[in-house]
Amino acid sequence: MPSEHPSPFRVLSLDPAAEREAATLRLVGGVVCALGAVALAGLDPPPIGWVVAALGLVGAVFWFRRWARARRVVHDAAHHRLALDPDGLRLVEGDREQAAPWDTVVDVEADEDRLVVRVTRERGDAVLIEPRYGGLGMHDLERAVRRAWDAARARAASAAPPS
Repeated sequence: MPSEHPSPFRVLSLDPAAEREAATLRLVGGVVCALGAVALAGLDPPPIGWVVAALGLVGAVFWFRRWARARRVVHDAAHHRLALDPDGLRLVEGDREQAAPWDTVVDVEADEDRLVVRVTRERGDAVLIEPRYGGLGMHDLERAVRRAWDAARARAASAAPPS
């Protein structure tokens, strides 16, 4: 487990090495799907075999597109970051930016099914953060976001006038 950062508030940059590794896996997935579909089609299969071969090609196109997207992200890594500020979190992914002020956050959890950190807000869609920032895995990233959220809530509670 990485050592604790002294401040819960920080900016986590995109980890290009992890993104390149994911891109490589996507490329391999596309190649395997394409080769399987072509091999199946070469066997002159019955009609259901052609359907499976077509689905294999669709899968290959999907994985090749995800590979190309990941390569663009690596090339544009400077425009991808997760900022954990005292006022809230800000996820910047290229031209797209999502913000979640801490006072609107109701939960932070590691979503094991989608392999993302889910930040649930009172209103609007949840912010989904892929574990590709700061060299942190999904659970370490969830702890970093939760630590910032907890610190912001403690700061707000101490600043609130006594009742």
